[in-house]
Amino acid sequence: MLLEKGFIKVWRSLIKWEWYSDINTTRLFIHLLLTVNYETSKWQGNVIKRGERITTIANLSQETGLTQKQIRGSLDKLKKTGEITSKGTNKFTLITVENYSRYQDVYEQDGEQKANKSKRKGQQGFNQRQQIKKEKEIKKDREEMYNNLDKRLRKPLNDFIEMREDIKKPLNDRAIQMILDKLHTLSNGDINTSVKILQQSTINCWQGIFPIKEESKKEKDGQADNDKGLIYDYNKFFD
Repeated sequence: MLLEKGFIKVWRSLIKWEWYSDINTTRLFIHLLLTVNYETSKWQGNVIKRGERITTIANLSQETGLTQKQIRGSLDKLKKTGEITSKGTNKFTLITVENYSRYQDVYEQDGEQKANKSKRKGQQGFNQRQQIKKEKEIKKDREEMYNNLDKRLRKPLNDFIEMREDIKKPLNDRAIQMILDKLHTLSNGDINTSVKILQQSTINCWQGIFPIKEESKKEKDGQADNDKGLIYDYNKFFD
């Protein structure tokens, strides 16, 4: 009884096969792929290995619709080019599809695919766990950083961080700490000035922090006045 369940693989490279244009030979070869054993079994005391089949010329003729002469001719062609081998007895013929696994390694390939899929899934799971662990550590470090900040600085700093994320320039914890260090220097430790500096950068979507514009202008104006005074005093000295 022929198998009616399951499937076989037919590779597209078959169209380049030397017997592909020979309809009878191609039909017979595909029929053999469909009907040989996909696993080793026994039949009337004979061990039929994977890729083998016990049959007769008459049976193959009946199953394929080819004449017995056409069957013999196609079998000779397939044996000539090494696709099959056969051993005949007075009762039947044992046909072996050579390199069956190359054509139909379904179970091995499926097993390998499942193993690879399981391996990839395990790796993905490991990566996800590592990512979650890293995110927890970052969250913990950031919470400690925020806890050490003056409460008045927390919201302005958070707004600045969110702005950086919006412009696709996110900050890591090291960068945030560097911002805070620079902020302390620019503000001389004054919280109100620090808040203004952060707000200024957030409003203007600046990636960094800078002295307050108004204060910078005043400093320049003051320096200019001092320079004028010095020039005036210098001229007076020589009058």
